[in-house]
Amino acid sequence: MSLSKNEIHFLKAFRHKKGWDSAPDFIAEGFRILNEIIESNFKIKAIYTTNQLNIKNIELAKLVKIVDTNLLNQISLQTAPQGILFLIEKKHYELPKTLNNQWALYLDGIQDPGNVGAIIRIADWFGIDYVFLSEQCAQFYNPKTIQSTMGSFLRIKTITTSLANLKNNYYPNTPIYGAYLEGENILETQFQLPPGILVIGNEGHGISTHNTNFIQRRLTIKKHGQADSLNAAISLGIILSHCILPIHE
Repeated sequence: MSLSKNEIHFLKAFRHKKGWDSAPDFIAEGFRILNEIIESNFKIKAIYTTNQLNIKNIELAKLVKIVDTNLLNQISLQTAPQGILFLIEKKHYELPKTLNNQWALYLDGIQDPGNVGAIIRIADWFGIDYVFLSEQCAQFYNPKTIQSTMGSFLRIKTITTSLANLKNNYYPNTPIYGAYLEGENILETQFQLPPGILVIGNEGHGISTHNTNFIQRRLTIKKHGQADSLNAAISLGIILSHCILPIHE
């Protein structure tokens, strides 16, 4: 099947911020998440693939467009295309009235879409429902963010907002923790219910100055070697496994 020039131009536009930001849809790729996407509550607009698919849902099967490898390579956003590309309708979530005694994450200016995607995947692993993003973060619908989530974008609700808005207008009684180079050793910190919001700062500068006043407890991972910092996603995984997860056990 050949695609129109307009359709090819539309799909190629997702390579740039203007394209993925303004479009009502987003792109995900890879056979690994095929069944997850089909079984999710996301609305699929089109499926572009080089292979015939065995899709039992008749209406969904109508969305499949078989294209040759060269054409798929043109519209793919990856350096090594995986043979299938999904066009999916975006979802827009409202801030919940309560976090229902569940942990949530706040990403303060994390600019690498790979880091944001990895953090969303980690949140999914630990059963966290909400990841809040500051305006300065890499966008959730950046194709690199979506790809880095490895399918976790289907389960995690992401909302762009300010930490001040969360604390002042929605969750005034929810404790807020921050990951710092200096603070309470997470191995010695006792956490009590209800859980809180954990803030992870920018890769180079940490938590921004204007958010510091909202941090009630500073957490740190004790250093034994000479490295001056940890990757944001790695830090988050360590903190969740040592401090947050035990509350639910």
